[in-house]
Amino acid sequence: MEEVYPRIGFFIKFNTNEQNAINALELTINSISRINNGPASYVVVINDKVEYNEEIWGLFIKYFGETSKTKYHIVQIEKKPNKIIEIIDEAFGHAQNSWIMCTSSGLRVRPETLDRLHQLLNKEMKQIAIVEPYDDFNGFMFPAYLFKFLNGNRTKVFRDEIVDSNQFIQKVKDAEERGQTKTIMTWSEFNAI
Repeated sequence: MEEVYPRIGFFIKFNTNEQNAINALELTINSISRINNGPASYVVVINDKVEYNEEIWGLFIKYFGETSKTKYHIVQIEKKPNKIIEIIDEAFGHAQNSWIMCTSSGLRVRPETLDRLHQLLNKEMKQIAIVEPYDDFNGFMFPAYLFKFLNGNRTKVFRDEIVDSNQFIQKVKDAEERGQTKTIMTWSEFNAI
């Protein structure tokens, strides 16, 4: 069981518009640093204001240290995309072979998140392709290999003939429908402990 225990990384959307933005981000990073059976494989903060980068880096050092097993990165975006889910494509270059969970600054990641994923995948043997977000972004979980295979939220061409321009979630929903196997879990189903 130790060999199949899932690894997880986090994409954090940094809300620079809220008051005490750095304090909100610290709450989230602190909760990630305390997940059961961690550490997280990596943490990526997606930021749209360069003036926060030094403070973000300071939080990485504070909670993960300079020699941590957790890798950390800042993804600087110039403009916010039309759909918030598209920032995943910007951050994906820092993903590793693991599960990815999306969250926003100011939110806590439950310490048992990784334990729950392990329970569902390796003990109950559930076939999970994604855990749907409970809003447009937060709580979204998926394996990195699937995001890469489906080309994320960008257009995917299958066998030089079929073009799929849907968002990643819709691509997975379409595949689930064709396969007639439940592979998509809602956040409330995942969160039910």
